[in-house]
Amino acid sequence: MQAKLLALLVAAFVIAAAVAAPPAQVRSGVLVGPDDMTLYTYDEDAPNRSHCSGGCLAAWPAFVPSQHAARSGEFSVITRGDGGRQVARNGKPLYYYYTADRNPGDIAGDNSGGVWHAVRVVGTPATATVSPPAAWATGYRY
Repeated sequence: MQAKLLALLVAAFVIAAAVAAPPAQVRSGVLVGPDDMTLYTYDEDAPNRSHCSGGCLAAWPAFVPSQHAARSGEFSVITRGDGGRQVARNGKPLYYYYTADRNPGDIAGDNSGGVWHAVRVVGTPATATVSPPAAWATGYRY
């Protein structure tokens, strides 16, 4: 009985720890995803709608939500035209770093073509509120 209770407590702790870790954080005034890679927005996107596909999406991968993601404050999940899901911040779809960003903190894509922008956050990491629960989003390249 005690072993089962201990196993349940350990499982609950692991889940709670996963939920507490943010998928997006502020680093040097820029919103970053996992591995501290920069998140971007695209001026050609409409509110809650991505217009980046094909080669565009290959260079600017969508910031993809976890399976059970739901709206959380300024973050939401949109459905892309291809049926995929993507995290948006204040209605702007987020893209998980430009392919020329090689290292954490790189912002090589900032102002690319005058339409791509690193997501800048006003405030310090201590005062900026930009992180939904950890299970909320995962950023990765396709």
